[in-house]
Amino acid sequence: AIFARFPLNFDSPDKDDAFISGEVVRLMMRGKDHTKWTKGCQELLSVGKGLLVMALVQGLDVISMYVEKLEAANHTGILCEVYAAANKRTVDDEEMKKFYRLKGWLIDKEALKAAIHHARVVRGEDAL
Repeated sequence: AIFARFPLNFDSPDKDDAFISGEVVRLMMRGKDHTKWTKGCQELLSVGKGLLVMALVQGLDVISMYVEKLEAANHTGILCEVYAAANKRTVDDEEMKKFYRLKGWLIDKEALKAAIHHARVVRGEDAL
């Protein structure tokens, strides 16, 4: 819970942001039944924003273990958002749609956007 309060820089994250995000993701996903998470729940949103920061700083390979767990729990919508944002594209981008179809993922446009908005509001920043 303490790590989740650390102010993350979503516009240009650094290694500190990636470390804190990694710890949040690791703690949120450790020993949990991810299939019981509902779309838009706080745990899923926190994991999504953490995965995005990790992917932006360290690359998509770093999050592969968590991607597999979320795929198994059928939370592919948040993964679509993470991969699109990490590639600096929109979820509706044709290349991203091809990738999602290849992976068999369903698109959830608003989940990660809501997580980032929530984090900025909590930190007192102006929301987008």
